[in-house]
Amino acid sequence: LLPQKSMVTEPITLTVANQKGDHGLVSAIADAAAKAAAPGRTLLVVVNRVGVARAVKEDLRGGTGARRDGPRPDLVLLTGRSRPVERDALLASCRDRLLAGRTRSRDGQGPGLIVVATQCIEVGADIDADAMVTECCPVDALRQRLGRLDRLGELGSAEASVVCRADQAWNGEGEPASDPVYGQALARTWRWLESESRLSPLDGGVEAFAARLPGQPALQALSTSGARAPVLFPAYCDLWVQTGPEPAESPDPALFLHGPRTGEPEVGLVWRADLDLDRVDLWADTVALCPPVSGEVLPLRLSVARHWLEQAKDQVVSADIEGEPLPDEAEAVSEFRPVLRWRGPEASTVATSSTSLRPGDVLVVPSGYGGCDRHGWAPDSTELVDDLADRARRLARRAPVLRLHPSLVGGWPEEFASLRVFSTQDAAEWPDDFEGRVSRALDAVEDPGDATLRALQADASRRVEPHPTGQGVVVIGRAGRADSGTDFTDEDTSSSRGPRAVSLLAHLQAVSARARAHAATAGLDRELQDDLALAGLLHDLGKADPRFQAWLAGGDRLRAARAGLLAKSLRV
Repeated sequence: LLPQKSMVTEPITLTVANQKGDHGLVSAIADAAAKAAAPGRTLLVVVNRVGVARAVKEDLRGGTGARRDGPRPDLVLLTGRSRPVERDALLASCRDRLLAGRTRSRDGQGPGLIVVATQCIEVGADIDADAMVTECCPVDALRQRLGRLDRLGELGSAEASVVCRADQAWNGEGEPASDPVYGQALARTWRWLESESRLSPLDGGVEAFAARLPGQPALQALSTSGARAPVLFPAYCDLWVQTGPEPAESPDPALFLHGPRTGEPEVGLVWRADLDLDRVDLWADTVALCPPVSGEVLPLRLSVARHWLEQAKDQVVSADIEGEPLPDEAEAVSEFRPVLRWRGPEASTVATSSTSLRPGDVLVVPSGYGGCDRHGWAPDSTELVDDLADRARRLARRAPVLRLHPSLVGGWPEEFASLRVFSTQDAAEWPDDFEGRVSRALDAVEDPGDATLRALQADASRRVEPHPTGQGVVVIGRAGRADSGTDFTDEDTSSSRGPRAVSLLAHLQAVSARARAHAATAGLDRELQDDLALAGLLHDLGKADPRFQAWLAGGDRLRAARAGLLAKSLRV
């Protein structure tokens, strides 16, 4: 496939926005996208900042249909500032028109697709576009973005357009403009692109583009500055592979994955609908009954979260790259909205000032704060944010939790009316046998479409707790009983010790079946499906080592022999 991709031609068009600032940039990118959009075509629009990405999407949503004849294209926004559950749902909704290996529309029929994205698509995403519009960026980032264009070389020729802000279109005189994300490398890259285009038309194809790159140190001046990589010693690997019990001392893997942290740290935001704004003292107890999982967490720079909670008028510029520079200190704002710093049931506290927030915090806020929609971070939005706890826990295979609370059951279908009634009853009016009444009502629901309800109906060890707000109840199941037919796996479930023992054969067969199913869904041929299924069947065969089996049995080799080969032992 790579030789085929290397033969692709990618003509590059250069455009300078006719107005300075973000407004001119957004308008220029939207105009270029409107010209490149076409029925049956997947167009990828890549920009450097989350705010610009959202502005471009809104401009296209309001103007693309008016600019062009034919069916209005579908619009998708992808940023790293989104909750994994919603991001995966967005990708799944356009998988057949976005990912590599798909069957392309040869007749140009059907609505087109415009994907507006940030740097999050530069690596790790198997996106394959038919055409591209990108904001100017350093040459190394530009090559990554062009790699998402006709990824498998099926079209043979694919067009790309590079748009530059008017105030960054450096002509070689004076000092190049400094971009808040990429510094002066962006302006230098634009100057280089312009000078090369005067010699001959630009081609973004793999071999053609590489042939025109300058040598060092000129290439370094056009590239994103990188951090020095730390030395990885074998002893570090020996410590990392010992996951339970964890070694007393172990190097932080983040340093080796991301390099030295020179930029700003992040926090995670979680939205919950059942937090009572008038009773912040109950927030920790409320969240403790349904703890957050990673699928509902939106990562955000610490300064951005602080400004948003302070309700500052000017939001901090945010991109989707690691090591962003620290922002200038802003004036303190007294109107800070309270937020729960989740650190477990016993250690969680309510923060009432921005100085209380720390790097790595998981911050839980009421859905009424706004700030997010299905496309991700939207700081200016005041709409209620969807509470994703139930869905995220189910996808993460965590214990099912059903919160019967007025803020969560309003949209339930009529057949769940017998359960909905428990959400509005005051705790002071509960009879002594309220747990039994809730359980009987839960069991009485026939053929529930909700996976959480189904899991709780099958769980004889479930328990019922009054909701801390005094209204409604919470039904909590046993860990491991939630539905598991998904791809999303929370990190806490990957340990070699789990809520129940799993035989090695069952584990290998399950992974093999999952690998074959994914390969079939991706449209791979039967031979590749067989290869991936075999790889899944053999991937964990090393666990049959007697030493590992003895470790699962607490060091008892005889007990390990009686239990048979295991992939996971019972967590005790």
